Amino acid sequence: MTRPLAVLVPLRPFGVGKTRLAGLCTELERANLAERWAQRAIEAVRGATDAPLSLVAPEALAAFAARHGCDRIDDRDHPGLVPAVTHGLTTLAARGARRALVLMPDLPDVRADDVASCLATDAEVVLARSASGAGTNALVVPLPCPFELALGDPRSAALHIERAAAAGLVARSLELASLARDVDVAADLKGSELQELASRSRTFERGS
Repeated sequence: MTRPLAVLVPLRPFGVGKTRLAGLCTELERANLAERWAQRAIEAVRGATDAPLSLVAPEALAAFAARHGCDRIDDRDHPGLVPAVTHGLTTLAARGARRALVLMPDLPDVRADDVASCLATDAEVVLARSASGAGTNALVVPLPCPFELALGDPRSAALHIERAAAAGLVARSLELASLARDVDVAADLKGSELQELASRSRTFERGS
């Protein structure tokens, strides 16, 4: 019998994060990028599964969640990525979910077929590695989650596998092209994305 699945996407207020892109684009441009990537994540999830989709996010993103038909789990009392996601997973488990996919929101290339691949394996814990091979950009776990998450840690992939094994769970690591690239610094952006930002910047300067 298939265990009830839920999907969780953690979000910060658009423009607050990605501060290492500050020298490349304005706060408004960072906000636009973050919102666009979040929309892609939602579209990819919806293309891969009909499981309920929740955002663990602050009140500032309530309108965004409502506009995209997503449930919002408030992260107000759980600052930081791991506390917020842990709170989100605990909430989903209390609602009856027995399995969850956590998908990072800063994956510009994300596709539904790769999201579906994360859900297609029989392993109890599944992770999609970042391009470096060391990070975790998507993670499938049983609920309640029996180990501490390591999301955001530069060694999170290895830590998740180790902690899953210690909990007696079968873990599988996947390398999926559209889930590999996350964006933290300018070097993570493609040439076309850099050109788009430069074009917008020139347009703004001419208009100012």
